[in-house]
Amino acid sequence: MITLTKSLALVAMQTSLQAANLAHVVSFCNTAKIISVNDEKLAAVFKDNSMLVVDCLDDSDESQHELSFKIDFDSSFIDFVVLVDETYKTINLADDIDSLEELYSVVEDFGSNQYKLFDLLILDYSYSYDIETLVNYAAENACIFEGSRSDYAYELIQDCYDTKSMGNLANYIDYEAFGRDLELEGNIQEVGYNLYWTNCGDIY
Repeated sequence: MITLTKSLALVAMQTSLQAANLAHVVSFCNTAKIISVNDEKLAAVFKDNSMLVVDCLDDSDESQHELSFKIDFDSSFIDFVVLVDETYKTINLADDIDSLEELYSVVEDFGSNQYKLFDLLILDYSYSYDIETLVNYAAENACIFEGSRSDYAYELIQDCYDTKSMGNLANYIDYEAFGRDLELEGNIQEVGYNLYWTNCGDIY
């Protein structure tokens, strides 16, 4: 099946262009939902969630510029690009495509819990932090606890106090109430069912 991006790529491939003629390729991209261009590159994402990147290659021997193109992008990477564009509105895809590919190489190694946290970070913290900060935080610094907030409260108290020395008094500790207070005070944040981000203060 010849998709729109494949057709555009054929147009680009068959045409030897000067650098300024990237604008000529732009004219074929009227159905793109994301498109940006600079002196050396054009990048576009289309409504069918396909993607095209055209690079202008300088051949100094021939004083001419030829186009190279790429259309074989992983659909998950395209979803990531669209997410970043819709979240920040200031991304220039032609300028930032290389850095976005580097960031995605980190994201694609996330475990399922990291993905859930990353979704939360994008939703609640993108107004304060750029995409690189959020990706690297989720990858390297975030602590995620699997269990209920009372389970986390129990483990925290066990780690910090010698409950055995309390004797029967330890039986009266209200772990649910302590866990609720930890959440209300912003020390932990729910990511999903029985899933908590336990060092959310570290991102500030």
